[in-house]
Amino acid sequence: MVGINQTLMNNLLKTKHIGIITVVLALSGLIITIFPIYPQSHESSLLKIVKYIVGFTATVNLSFFNMDWHEFSFPSSSRIINSLDMVFYLMMLTGGVLNLISRQKENRLIRFCFSIILFTCLMSLLFSALTPFKYSEFFTKSKNVFWFRWSLGLLHSILFFMLSYWIMKKLKSIRNLEVVVVESDTVVRIPFVPATRWQRFFHLIIDLLFCILLFSSVMMSFGAESFRGLHLEKMAALIGERGVVYLILILLRFIYYFVFETILGATPGKYLTETRVIDETGQKPATGAILLRTITRFVPFEPFSFFAYGWHDTWTNTQVVKEKRTGVYGGLYFTIIPAFLILGFGTYFGLAKYQAHQRYLIDKSEFNDKVMQMENSLKQISVNHIIQLKDLNGYSSDGIYLKIETVNKDSVYCSIMKLENDYNIIPADLEKKYEENITGFPGVNISRKVLENAFIKDYDSPLMDSKRGVDILNDGGNYRVERVIKMYEPILEDDGGAGSFQDSSIYFQLANRGSEGYIVEIKNLKGNLK
Repeated sequence: MVGINQTLMNNLLKTKHIGIITVVLALSGLIITIFPIYPQSHESSLLKIVKYIVGFTATVNLSFFNMDWHEFSFPSSSRIINSLDMVFYLMMLTGGVLNLISRQKENRLIRFCFSIILFTCLMSLLFSALTPFKYSEFFTKSKNVFWFRWSLGLLHSILFFMLSYWIMKKLKSIRNLEVVVVESDTVVRIPFVPATRWQRFFHLIIDLLFCILLFSSVMMSFGAESFRGLHLEKMAALIGERGVVYLILILLRFIYYFVFETILGATPGKYLTETRVIDETGQKPATGAILLRTITRFVPFEPFSFFAYGWHDTWTNTQVVKEKRTGVYGGLYFTIIPAFLILGFGTYFGLAKYQAHQRYLIDKSEFNDKVMQMENSLKQISVNHIIQLKDLNGYSSDGIYLKIETVNKDSVYCSIMKLENDYNIIPADLEKKYEENITGFPGVNISRKVLENAFIKDYDSPLMDSKRGVDILNDGGNYRVERVIKMYEPILEDDGGAGSFQDSSIYFQLANRGSEGYIVEIKNLKGNLK
């Protein structure tokens, strides 16, 4: 069966197709990565179909521990852009283009990227196998939906694992090891060329970095509850939390090196330098040798032994050797590294700038809506309104509210309510406070024109961050109108929780800050939400 599958893959896909496949998958990955920029509310049915088709691509999920500095969310979408994934797909695209330009001679970036994809698929298969047990109640309650999605995810991982493995095997089959012929009297020896010390140091740095990038998301998705099931809390009591962290890091590094060198004979770092692990005969080492080689890595000070002879090499009769170069000179990649650094920083700061611009547009739109509401409320001011003021001088920490008592053509007479600790006060509380002290508040007569000019109407005004206001209360103070509150009616506001988008629905939470009422209808007043 394996032979039939291998023959089928060889007949369907040739070496010359690998560059094209890489470019297509890289472009698909870039599209699906930047898709969150597009507002979900504007997605048409055709666009959703395109998204699902493109979304069936080789996926990675790189992250750096539980930090979110590389993730960007946008107000128009509940989804997140991962800048690390974007840089990865740009590297993959570069590798595919270089492969096509060099007529399949240059493939180190392709091998690097597909090794990452293969490892990601393998981890996905592992977690897919555990998912029905971890979330058994969901699979039991929903007999079809969860099993269907789980099956699709499993199929996706299997297909791209097979594709990645075939590509890696195909590219390895056309690569030869670099050799040097040494003649000594009548003896001819053909030793392999070992990797340089700087190459070994490069492997150490790159593999450590990608071990973190690959396993961080796995650790986060596994969840704290799962670790409780592994009795890590009991272990922490014995060896301390730091000891547990060290054990986890050792385990993850063990998995990283053992999987890569067992399946592929090289790690991602080695693919970038066109080197691989071999035994004394020049073949991929046996699984037992790889196991011992991986365990040996954790001997104290072993990572620095490559400056002489790597202990995990000498103790296991293995070595890291160079492949014969067929593509561009390796030194030229040092010109690509700064380019990728610039590209990475450009991607990061570009997304940050775009995110800030989107936030600015949303904030400005909300500000303009608030200004319009305040202008309309002040024009239609009545005895059922309360005006909230902000003391710009900050002399008092009390909340200041003006309850409208009488309305004249050019002025209004208000009761001044000063309330302590008003941070969590809601309109319904203001009504109660006013009714309880109906005769106990001082009053002031205020020009309606003064009120209408006592708040900033331009979001980009330099006065936004200044303390310039209006002496509304005629007491020498410095005030601004914060909002106009309508009493004795329901007031629905966002409760501050995080909303979310689904394929055909929106989830959000509202809280009634005013009098009791009932929701009888919901209408979309702005945008093209259907």
